[in-house]
Amino acid sequence: MHSKARRASAAVLAVTTLLLVSCGPGTKPATTTPSSRSLPQQQFAAHYVDSAPVHAKTFALVPDKVLINFDFSLAEPSAIAVTKDGIALPIGTPTISGPNSLHLFSTLPSDGGDGLYVVNYKACWPDRSCHDGRFAFTVDSKTKTSYLDMTGKKEVRIEMQDIKFQPVAAIISKGTKVTWTNRDSVPHFVNTDPHPSHNVLPELNSLDLTQGQSYSFTFNTPGEWSYHCSAHFPQGMVGRVIVEP
Repeated sequence: MHSKARRASAAVLAVTTLLLVSCGPGTKPATTTPSSRSLPQQQFAAHYVDSAPVHAKTFALVPDKVLINFDFSLAEPSAIAVTKDGIALPIGTPTISGPNSLHLFSTLPSDGGDGLYVVNYKACWPDRSCHDGRFAFTVDSKTKTSYLDMTGKKEVRIEMQDIKFQPVAAIISKGTKVTWTNRDSVPHFVNTDPHPSHNVLPELNSLDLTQGQSYSFTFNTPGEWSYHCSAHFPQGMVGRVIVEP
């Protein structure tokens, strides 16, 4: 009996030793991949209004740019830095633009791929004081399979009904005309992200649409475009269009 117990004890010790050696000194088995890192909390710089991509959202494609809006004029040395899964990305030179220098933007590499993107920015004012901010978003190309494929059509229609865009997400071809029609008894809008600045794709902005009214826009720029109804945001009336080249 004692001999069997000693043999069992030795077997357990051997397995335990093997696990410790394989993990290396002071390490634990990996339980996450780089792209599954926790989403950081958003940090708001002074005079921040909104930004795109919208914090905590998931996209099927890498957005073409980072855009941050403020309610106070920006100045040098305002800056933007972007990491994907903790690795710095080469981005376009941060640019201050717009009336009264209220916008800070930079382009993103289209081949960045899936992962967690963290945007850290520094907003500076004419008096040379600066404030830091942060937001993050995720790119997951697998989500594209949930978009309704409407490519090859010259015109597609999206209904605004039951406080939703129907379909919510669609894939269309470059040059396709999209027409939204309000079927609800309350007014709706079609507004490009972010809210309330609506300036990622400024041409994509309707006036209020009452029941039965429509609004049309032709998408000529490939990429993924987010939009929403500003009267029902962020309760859930949001939509996406992927424009294929």
